[in-house]
Amino acid sequence: MKKNKSKISKKNKLPESKIAKLAIDPIITRTREYLTQKRDYSNWSYELKKNTLDISVSKDILPRALDIMNRFIYIIKDRGYSIIEKHYQTYAVIYNEELEISLRERSSRKTIIAIPYNRTELIPTGKLVFKYRKGYFGREWADNSILIEDKLLDIVSELEIIARRKINDREEYARRKLEEERLEIIRKEFQARKEDELKNFKNTFQLAKRYRKANDLRNYINTFEQNAINNNSLTDEKQKWIEWARKKADWYDPFINAKDELLENVDKDSLTFKNQSRW
Repeated sequence: MKKNKSKISKKNKLPESKIAKLAIDPIITRTREYLTQKRDYSNWSYELKKNTLDISVSKDILPRALDIMNRFIYIIKDRGYSIIEKHYQTYAVIYNEELEISLRERSSRKTIIAIPYNRTELIPTGKLVFKYRKGYFGREWADNSILIEDKLLDIVSELEIIARRKINDREEYARRKLEEERLEIIRKEFQARKEDELKNFKNTFQLAKRYRKANDLRNYINTFEQNAINNNSLTDEKQKWIEWARKKADWYDPFINAKDELLENVDKDSLTFKNQSRW
């Protein structure tokens, strides 16, 4: 937790004349009733905690704690903000940002000598701590040479800064997200272009290979025919094969792509049958 190092001057305190005229906010009354009934465990339930403030103090210091929160609520509402309870937590709503707040009393540990084992007890110190959130990222203002009731204007001002920072952070996050999405679209489009380029090249390369192989096949057929003529062995059977082979070369040639009913479902690149649906 960051320690409060700000200097509180008299101009940052609520005027005594205004404090004397402050009405009791309904949520203060509700909280007083809840904290009083809370000590009667026979009648206590979570329903009683609804619409109350997150205050945890000893009985002796409760009137002061309620007075501090009443002043805090006055300042909050006077600036156009609000206080809400949600899931048994208290929030100051500033610039539509919900800031979790609470009021606690510090405790000290005291060792109690007992048999068979010593034990420790938490002893209230009478020192109050006003908290924004809990944990490492929280902020707190504690009683010291200046009491919390004399820091309230500064506390609200710092909560305003926190709310603005949350808004700015969220807007910055949204901007970064949009920029990341824009860059991702560009990246995907470029990747798609690269993949299309490679696909088109592979197709062209494959067609070139088919053209070369078709010509190789024709050269072989021509050589086969010429060899049969030279040897006076060009039979009808060989002539039929030559006609058949030349038609296959025309079927395979990417510039001709002659139709062939028996090879209609053959992939010319792999020379395997394409997958067929089976009934």
